[in-house]
Amino acid sequence: MMKDWHRLVSEVGNGSFNGWIERRSRFFEQDMKESLQCSLLEQQRVRVVSSAEFVARNLLRSLNVNESKLRVSDTGCLRSEHKYGLQEIHSDFQELTDASDCYVVIFYLVDTESTAVADVKRNELDDVWKMNVKEAKSRLATINSPTERVKTGDTLAMNGKCLHYGVANPDTYQRFIGFLSFTPCFLPPFDSQDQFYPPGTYSYHKNKHT
Repeated sequence: MMKDWHRLVSEVGNGSFNGWIERRSRFFEQDMKESLQCSLLEQQRVRVVSSAEFVARNLLRSLNVNESKLRVSDTGCLRSEHKYGLQEIHSDFQELTDASDCYVVIFYLVDTESTAVADVKRNELDDVWKMNVKEAKSRLATINSPTERVKTGDTLAMNGKCLHYGVANPDTYQRFIGFLSFTPCFLPPFDSQDQFYPPGTYSYHKNKHT
């Protein structure tokens, strides 16, 4: 499935994905829910999205998450060139009370460096959501966010309030990372760019199509 996903988002020309939007730090995001004009590629897209959800739900279930009460809120792919793609530390969900019930599953579509994830206990950074700039910077300065080399096909599951960031692409080839965001069925679908940044964390978003 991962290789199929990589081939699909690597396609160029008529009928392929053309909705790549430039985000902060010059990485690009593609909505995987976007239908494709080419019927063959559209069949592949539907198959990849369906397979990704199946794999993600199995992973969450193996971690004792009741995924039956969650729905897929967003499915996308991130692309970055060599030396680009460094993100600010953030959570993918803006409200702490909602984030604790949400999950993100990341699919590494190429060999690369993993996402940097705060190495803390589940509730250890909850106070950061209410801190001022000085307090948040001081607190985050004490946090270790390790990374490691990952292989094509590796996955990462995170609770929605987990603070993390993507590192700059260390490799000379394009990096592709797929993701699925899960939210409780009782919550409305969320915007993948409606994220939480600890106070003092600079961020910006461009809306530039490639």
